[in-house]
Amino acid sequence: MRAKLRAGIDQTRSAWNRDGVAAILSLPIVKRALRFGTTGVMLTFLHAAVATGLIEGVALNPVAANIIAFIFATLVSYLVNTYWSFSQRPDAGSLVRFVIVALCGLTATACVSGFAEWLGLPYWIGIMGVVVTVPLITFPLHAFWTYRK
Repeated sequence: MRAKLRAGIDQTRSAWNRDGVAAILSLPIVKRALRFGTTGVMLTFLHAAVATGLIEGVALNPVAANIIAFIFATLVSYLVNTYWSFSQRPDAGSLVRFVIVALCGLTATACVSGFAEWLGLPYWIGIMGVVVTVPLITFPLHAFWTYRK
């Protein structure tokens, strides 16, 4: 893993020196990161839509609705990220690793938002913290572990 990371850093430095920003954007890891981010935004809306539909449509309690929405969005996220962001085929190993990373993301979400609440900050600061922190944790885990080749 360390060798892959070093090679990626060297490739990025070389591309930057050669062609600047355009070269950086064409790097496979950057393309994956942009696709991963796009998928994350879309699936955040999917989660919210499913949870809202369950709460408003069938009067499910918000905790249960969010758990169901999280599970649904995680499964869709696995498929979209597997095929589109990381250009691979689904398999049992990557699914298990994906779920483990998703649960790490859920744990980080609880910790970051809980810390913001403990500090007495407005809830939206916690949300901003989650939006910035969780992808910085989950993308490298997916790139170098979940979808390792």
